[in-house]
Amino acid sequence: MNRLTADKSVIDFWKQNKQLPLMKELAFDTLNFRVRLKNLSWKLKEAHLFGLRKRKLREAHLFEKPKRKLGSFFRILGSRSGSLEAFSEF
Repeated sequence: MNRLTADKSVIDFWKQNKQLPLMKELAFDTLNFRVRLKNLSWKLKEAHLFGLRKRKLREAHLFEKPKRKLGSFFRILGSRSGSLEAFSEF
């Protein structure tokens, strides 16, 4: 039994029981549910991706090396090499 004959037999059954309007309403509700489910799954997927991006950003900031101030860099350099002129010759 293919799908078309199965659908036809279901419609015949509903017609016999005089519940065809109920079947149409049920079909509409099913279609509406599918659309809502598709929208919901899309929103969940977007939220998941947004959460991943947010987590990556947060982790990047946590493991990022702190930026040193330029003054402390020259202070360290000056104490190691003795003078900044030696550094500027290279």
